[in-house]
Amino acid sequence: MADLSRKRDRERLSVRREPHWQRLDAGAYLGFRRGPDTWLVRYRARDGQQQYKSIGEAIDFDEAKRQAEDWLQQLTGSAMRSVTRSTVRQALEDYLGDLSRHGRQSAAIDALRRFKKVIYKDPLADIALERASRDDFEEWR
Repeated sequence: MADLSRKRDRERLSVRREPHWQRLDAGAYLGFRRGPDTWLVRYRARDGQQQYKSIGEAIDFDEAKRQAEDWLQQLTGSAMRSVTRSTVRQALEDYLGDLSRHGRQSAAIDALRRFKKVIYKDPLADIALERASRDDFEEWR
């Protein structure tokens, strides 16, 4: 893969229909099409579907990357994620612990009952929290 951040390297790329891609994150790529010198962004969801967006032309790498990350954030909820909990189940258990720490025992018991009935049996519960997207929650809902 080419390093698209350097203008000199971009000028050396071959002219072709298929863009030259640079990885931004898992499943997320920034592309540069030599010739018309246009930028694109590509995202592959866990279900394997790819989505593309044309960013434009005559902009530098930093601006193209910023626009790509903005689009990825809208699409997935966050372009770059930081790990705070391992799974959706763990986040819910942390929430239950927080309810208990604040003296809301009855709310924690009620929430646990609902989580066991509605969420814990669903595959959503075992998805890594930092990899879960808005689409996952909408599909579950």
